[in-house]
Amino acid sequence: MALPVRISFDMRCDPVIMADPMLEQAVRQLVDNAAEAGSRNIRTLCRRGTEQLALVIEDDGPGFPDAILADPGQPFQSDKDGTGRGLGLFLTGNVMRRLNGEMRLANLRHGAQVTLLLPTLRPPHDPPPADRRG
Repeated sequence: MALPVRISFDMRCDPVIMADPMLEQAVRQLVDNAAEAGSRNIRTLCRRGTEQLALVIEDDGPGFPDAILADPGQPFQSDKDGTGRGLGLFLTGNVMRRLNGEMRLANLRHGAQVTLLLPTLRPPHDPPPADRRG
């Protein structure tokens, strides 16, 4: 029997990033991983800096084992019995490298945190004014 999971979103930034459909899949994978690990509350938020956007997924689960924190994103590392094959973080790391980004893992006091750092794009400059000579 599956227990309900509460997912909250705090996306109060208006980022301009180079995105790829695989980014959505990576975020979904991280949320699924958190739920499979036993998290009941999963929070996603967005933080924007001048050169980077941080997508942060935090949960109240057991956190990451030391082996995964020591060498994140390696294939076939999993602490979950019978679910998954330990490829979620590996695939997410590959997506981040493809997008010139970075994935960081950390344990919180009660849970885990995955931060996806993506470079922001500079907004396009306004076109030059039209020549109005007549």
